[in-house]
Amino acid sequence: MMVRFLAVITLVASGLAGIVGAPQADAQSSRSVLLRLCNDTGFDAGVMAAFQAGPSTSRTLQGWFLVPAGECIEGGLDGVAGSQMGLHAFSGAWRWPEFDLGQIWCVPANGGRRPGATTPPCSVGEQAARFEPVAINRFRAGWGVVDYRFGCEDFFWVADRTLCRETPLARDGMAEPVRELEVCNYDQITGRYALAHDEAGGRFHVEGWRDIAAGACEIVYRGFPADGQVYIRMLAGETVENPRRAPVFGQARSICHNPSDHFDVTSPRPSLVSAEFCPADAPELARFQTIRFESNVSRFTHSVHTLN
Repeated sequence: MMVRFLAVITLVASGLAGIVGAPQADAQSSRSVLLRLCNDTGFDAGVMAAFQAGPSTSRTLQGWFLVPAGECIEGGLDGVAGSQMGLHAFSGAWRWPEFDLGQIWCVPANGGRRPGATTPPCSVGEQAARFEPVAINRFRAGWGVVDYRFGCEDFFWVADRTLCRETPLARDGMAEPVRELEVCNYDQITGRYALAHDEAGGRFHVEGWRDIAAGACEIVYRGFPADGQVYIRMLAGETVENPRRAPVFGQARSICHNPSDHFDVTSPRPSLVSAEFCPADAPELARFQTIRFESNVSRFTHSVHTLN
């Protein structure tokens, strides 16, 4: 269960008797640490800390601390030793740190204080998470302080920064997971695919054709489809003339597309989905496989075998 990180005004007040700039206690001695966490995203996020609790090299986990969108919170951790601690933040599919900056620990889904952190492979109900090492600085006598800020601008790729800024909110205020459609082509020949999905404001987008090599798996869509669904049409062969078609199973949708050329069309939904007359740049109606993302599902893998 996500737990709110309560401000420790009374704890900080109790340290006011200390003198700012007083010598810091031995780093191996347990002390209190003031955490100052800032969330620069547009959605709530959880933070977990991993720290040394004494002379032992084992780590204690404590969290999850809920940091509201666009806000900073403060709180205290007791019994912290060492000169640094690890911090991990998450919301939806977004994780901080992005790269290999520190130790990986197995984190539980619920919160609390957990001594004896373990490394992967993780137990049921846990997942591997990377913790960024952050220095514990001097604050007051017997106290350390850690400042940690995270946001969308921390991501390396422009596409990730853009998606992060555009992330819609889930019901609990956390980030909706980024939807990824992976296609695996198990044929012995290059495949081609066209994609379609709803956009905000009643618009609909359809585009094609793109190649996927024989035996390859690729992420062909990454984003936030307005209705939680993505539609795909798969062909086999390096040209689309007289291609072999991948079978459509389950739900399908009739969508206007261009059967012979590369195309990229965005129009009001009724003009492209089950339309009586298709537009000139997507002149033919064809059946697309429906891929539905259920709640909290981030990646869906679609395996393709075409008809012989």
